Amino acid sequence: MSARVGQTSGTNEEETTPLTIGEDDGMTRADDESYVERLPKWFSPKRLLCLFCLVAIALYVDRGVVSSAAVSGQPPGGNDDQAASSSNANAKGYGLQGEFNVDYAEYGVLQSVFVIGLLVGAPVFSELSRSVNAFTLIAIGLGACAVGDLGCALSPNFRFLLLMRIIIGVGEASFVALAAPFIDDHAPKGMKTRWLSYLYLCVPFGVALGIVYGGIVGTYLGWRFAFFGNALLLVPLFAFCATSEPIDLRKMKRSETEQQQQQQ
Repeated sequence: MSARVGQTSGTNEEETTPLTIGEDDGMTRADDESYVERLPKWFSPKRLLCLFCLVAIALYVDRGVVSSAAVSGQPPGGNDDQAASSSNANAKGYGLQGEFNVDYAEYGVLQSVFVIGLLVGAPVFSELSRSVNAFTLIAIGLGACAVGDLGCALSPNFRFLLLMRIIIGVGEASFVALAAPFIDDHAPKGMKTRWLSYLYLCVPFGVALGIVYGGIVGTYLGWRFAFFGNALLLVPLFAFCATSEPIDLRKMKRSETEQQQQQQ
């Protein structure tokens, strides 16, 4: 008798308990269906990966630009060996360092000051993703980077340039903090690690591309045009992310659902 009761209760439990989707996903099938309905028409996991790879390359091209010798230039007087030659080019300097009379130590600060914005922005964007759509936050970050690069191109002095580099770090923080969770959500089963490797391979590729790009543009058009061109590169990516229907973080949605169920 007890065995029959156990079998009956087990059957009822299977009928009333929602099925889960996948081994790693705690969302129910009903939750997953409602989530899929809100995905934009352009979306597919591979398209999202390609978009984020393009964003990563564009963001880190800036890092290569600021490291390019043609952009950084040389301070007035050059180094000791060149100063001895007392040529006109060495006396005046060239590039960013020559225009703002920045020595090598100060330029080292310029290259690394973005970390301030990155360290401040990453935890802020992570916390904001609890109440603001994460895809929208990435768009905001791209806009900040575009503004920062444009500000670098138009900088009237070295202090303003430092401020723009910090703003770029803040904008980059949104992508650093939130891109990987999207890949974790949408990569096919068994492909998450590979897809993350594709994303992070774009970081050194973007830096290397920026060094080459900065060298060419900085040599023929000047260092300001190198930053201006990178700002233009970010504008279409910002426009797409800002105007397209945003994507939810699936695990964030799941945690919100669980909280609502606990409150009920």
